Amino acid sequence: MSGSNFIKGCARTFTLRAANDFSATNRLGRAVTILGDYADSGAEAVGVALNTPSSGQELVVGFDGVLPFRSIAVQTPGIRLTVVTCGFLGEAGSGTFHVGYGLGAQGYHGISPTPVNITSNALGIGVLSFINPWYLPLSAGAGYVVVMSL
Repeated sequence: MSGSNFIKGCARTFTLRAANDFSATNRLGRAVTILGDYADSGAEAVGVALNTPSSGQELVVGFDGVLPFRSIAVQTPGIRLTVVTCGFLGEAGSGTFHVGYGLGAQGYHGISPTPVNITSNALGIGVLSFINPWYLPLSAGAGYVVVMSL
């Protein structure tokens, strides 16, 4: 699989040099840093890998739009997402940076996700934006969550 053609018109992308090996298929959809390595938090992530290059090759990064992501655990559609470790995305909670919402499992070849749970280490589809991730504070007042932007 190459480039970002599978979601043409639905995402904004850029390229950088991969500092790590992304050649295995389970590297697709993992969050990355500006240095081309796996991201460990929503604060350092700049997007998700849209191709599977070896180290030193061109890495296509999707940073805004309908994008695939690699799930760390079972996720339900509509869940708020953050980057948790090694580029995996999981449920956003207090004290994390919210980067988008999960829409459902795989189905990215036709863009429309299947609205079922996303299994662990599987590809999900989400509406993601790494331009300005929202920080979810550690506490919320009066039954609502205050969302702050960086």
